[in-house]
Amino acid sequence: MKFTINGFSQKRLLKYGMDTVDALLLRYFIDYKDSGKMISKYINNKQYFWIKYESVYKEIPISGLNKNDSVYRRLRRMVKAEILESVTVRQGGVYSFYTTGKNYYNLLSDDNFYSDTNPNATDTNPTFSDSNPTSTDTNPTFSDENPEQKINLLNNKSINNKSINNTSDKIECKIEFKLSEYLFKLIKKNNPDAKKPNFVTWGKHMDYLLRLDKRNPEQVKQVITFCQNDDFWYKNILSPDKLRKHYDKLLLKMNDPRKQSKKDGPITNFNNYDQRSYDYDALEKKLLGWDK
Repeated sequence: MKFTINGFSQKRLLKYGMDTVDALLLRYFIDYKDSGKMISKYINNKQYFWIKYESVYKEIPISGLNKNDSVYRRLRRMVKAEILESVTVRQGGVYSFYTTGKNYYNLLSDDNFYSDTNPNATDTNPTFSDSNPTSTDTNPTFSDENPEQKINLLNNKSINNKSINNTSDKIECKIEFKLSEYLFKLIKKNNPDAKKPNFVTWGKHMDYLLRLDKRNPEQVKQVITFCQNDDFWYKNILSPDKLRKHYDKLLLKMNDPRKQSKKDGPITNFNNYDQRSYDYDALEKKLLGWDK
């Protein structure tokens, strides 16, 4: 028997009542979220990712899924099995966000499948029929005749790959990755041999700077620009982790009127005073003897 399907234990997929389409759908979600390109939102300090149902079956037509409800029901079965967790966000529409659940990692290995924390794995995945999916706990049922989610998601022009707007609690997307890419761009300018970093890791540290330290993204960009043009700091700030560690020092120096960049000339006593005003035409005539 082949042990894994799409990277998941076939034995455990069967125990949770999952089939190859479920495995394909789960693999799509895991790979997409790990790419750093998925719209996300932190809820109770946990990162959730927005799944647009229509995009799923368009991206993986081999799955045979062709309706929003078909994708939704399969995801809900995974939520019931605690392979995924989900929340519904109602902000200018209804959006379904997902993240991995506590049983997700059970799919990665056959060892210790039955544990004290999960003695009845087969009981965690109740059967749902396609005609009557029970899903009123965290996400309302959307039928193809009245797809509430599809209406809100596809007709709302404020939704794009950058953010979901329309509320004061705006969902920021990818700003941490854009700032990470900007930092690497300047590092690469200073050192053309700099190796491409792991932007998923960089994005996490940049997110900590923005979300936990409550830094303004525009200010962060200014600090990045400053540090990569400073004689001392451009050699020391080579990652978002270091940027976060020294952020206050960088901010102080950036706002110090005495600061200078690599492109500035040195400050000396020669030009550190107000210059006198001269009549250069008169001086020239005097030097040439024309004033007599």
